[in-house]
Amino acid sequence: MGSCLDSVHLPGPWIQGFRPLVPSLVPLKKYSTQVILCGHGHANRDLVFEGVPGVMGRSNLGIRAPVSGFNLVEVKEGKLTVSERATEQQTKPAWTSVVLQRHDYASETNRFPCPDFSVNSRYPGVKSLWT
Repeated sequence: MGSCLDSVHLPGPWIQGFRPLVPSLVPLKKYSTQVILCGHGHANRDLVFEGVPGVMGRSNLGIRAPVSGFNLVEVKEGKLTVSERATEQQTKPAWTSVVLQRHDYASETNRFPCPDFSVNSRYPGVKSLWT
């Protein structure tokens, strides 16, 4: 079984109870997925998606930071390391890293709850504007 690296750009995949990645995780967990890289949260954060390591990178805009910037991702010697560089400044020390190792997600015993849509039955008057 080979390794896999996935990158997604979704709003708020880290929000508790909001699981837009569920359809993506099923095929990814058939492989030794090393890390999921995502954006759109406008901040640097370490994440875990049902046991799969994740890294969210900041926005390149200066929305939550005084200046614009970006992340540099380096894969070297069995480790993925992420450092931030603000525009026209030196690269900061690494803010996170993920050890690249063999994963066997199929043998996991952890079970993760599927999305719960019971809220829909509590508010029957709410109608979709589009589908």
